[in-house]
Amino acid sequence: MRRDHQNAFDAARLILAIFVFYSHATILGGLDGEGFARLVRNQTAAGTFALLGFFGISGFLVTQSFVVRNNGPRFVLARLLRIVPGFYLSLILTAFVFAPAISHFNPQGGPWQMGEATAYVLKNAFVRITEWNVGGVLAGMPPTGPINGPLWSLFPELICYGLVLGLGLAGSLHAGRINLLLFALLVAACHFALVVSPDRENLAPTLLSLSGWTPYVLAFLVGSVASAYRLEMGSSGRQAIFWWVVVAVLLKFGGWALLAPFALPLALIHGAGALRINLPVDLSYGIYVLHYPILHLAAAAGLQRSGFTCFFLAALLVTLIFAYLSWTLVERPALKFKLGINPKPAGGNETTGGSS
Repeated sequence: MRRDHQNAFDAARLILAIFVFYSHATILGGLDGEGFARLVRNQTAAGTFALLGFFGISGFLVTQSFVVRNNGPRFVLARLLRIVPGFYLSLILTAFVFAPAISHFNPQGGPWQMGEATAYVLKNAFVRITEWNVGGVLAGMPPTGPINGPLWSLFPELICYGLVLGLGLAGSLHAGRINLLLFALLVAACHFALVVSPDRENLAPTLLSLSGWTPYVLAFLVGSVASAYRLEMGSSGRQAIFWWVVVAVLLKFGGWALLAPFALPLALIHGAGALRINLPVDLSYGIYVLHYPILHLAAAAGLQRSGFTCFFLAALLVTLIFAYLSWTLVERPALKFKLGINPKPAGGNETTGGSS
């Protein structure tokens, strides 16, 4: 992989964020299924595909982050600075901007109330989402669901950061990196067992078997192993092509559920490492944590009645504006403070939405 910052990880995450946006737009825009899912014989959806990719890229970059810093407290602070400021902005905007706007356009929903909005922010302040809606502002809007569903993935992302911290402090990212590989193989065994026999109890630890996080944790660990063994793996456009061919074969002929946590992270990591695309701003995280309530707002305003293209483009434009404001006013200032802690690892910003 490129050891400097000349790569395409930011561009890869931006594309993945657009995939997530598209997937959720088809749901909240009232389409009967998405074209991507039909194209791959319903093995996965665009949003699930993208989230798996986010975790894989995040594993690669976050592991580099620990190796560069080699300091537990500084690593933790850097990770929190990348995740938490944008997350809090998303909570506040969802509760106090988007929710009242949705309530205004949704006559069937309950009225927006300050107390419910405050409760939404406070109950979710520790990143683990326990309050999914702001009162009843979404009532009567098909489909019913959370006001900002994608935020659920940030908690398992933090769990994965904890794994890197533990493995790093144990020396498993340096001379003892074989332990990282063995741990990844252990999680892979749990993944295989759950895919083959999803209804069998005790095939995997309860957290993995009941949460549905196993493929994402495995993708993260595959990225982490790729980072720890990056010199042995090498990097070239030919390797990227090979792994993208593997991804295409799985999507076309089957086997995605079993092998995607291996193939997709490697395809993205090799591909992003082999290219050189510099973006002036990093909007992927802002898109990820802000798009869902904006899509709800567009649906409440009835934009889908003008056709899916109008609905999609209008909501995307608003999302890009807010993502830019998030990057400019919150994420980039926090990133500057993070860079003051220690040098930035090669590859850009590490998080699920931008996961990443």
